[in-house]
Amino acid sequence: MISIIKWFEGFPSSLAILFSTLIAGFWAWYTICNTRKINRIRATIDIIQKSESEQFYINSYEAFIKVRDEQHSFLSLSVKELSNADWIRHADKQDTVDIFLNHYEFVALGIKNKVLDEGIYKGWMRSTFVKHYTNAAAYIAYLQSGSHPQFFCEYKKLALKWATPEEKAAIDKKLT
Repeated sequence: MISIIKWFEGFPSSLAILFSTLIAGFWAWYTICNTRKINRIRATIDIIQKSESEQFYINSYEAFIKVRDEQHSFLSLSVKELSNADWIRHADKQDTVDIFLNHYEFVALGIKNKVLDEGIYKGWMRSTFVKHYTNAAAYIAYLQSGSHPQFFCEYKKLALKWATPEEKAAIDKKLT
C-alpha cells in the first residue's frame, strides 16, 4: 500500500514531464514544417525573379521566341537529313531551345520534389508555362520518341496537369 502511495506522489511530476515533452515535440515539428514552407516559397519567388531579371534568362527567352517565330515549328530543328552547314546552324538553334526548356524542366522537378511551391509558381506562370509547352510539344514528343524518352518529361507532365481543356486540345492539335 505504501508503494502505491509513493508511486502516486511522483505521478504528477511524471505527467508534467510527459506533457512538456509532447508540447516541445509538437512545437519542433510545427516549426520545421513552417520553415520548410517559408523556404519553398522563398525559393519559388527567387526562381521567378531570376527568370524575369537575369540577363541569361532574358536572352534565353528572346532566343526561344526568335527560333519559334523563324521556324514556325521547333520540330524542324530535329531533322537529321540536312546538309552539314544547315545542321550546324540548326544545332545551335536546337541548343538554344533546349537551354530554355531545361529551365522549365528544372522548375517542374523542383515542384515535384517539393523544393518549389506549386501554388505560387502556378499562380504567376501557369499560362506562359503551358503556352511554351504547347509551342514545343511536337519537338519534345520527337525527342522523347527517340533514344531520349526522359527529356523534358517532368515539364510535360506538369504542363498537361495545369492545361485547361482548350489548351490540351491545342497541344493535341500540335501533336497530330
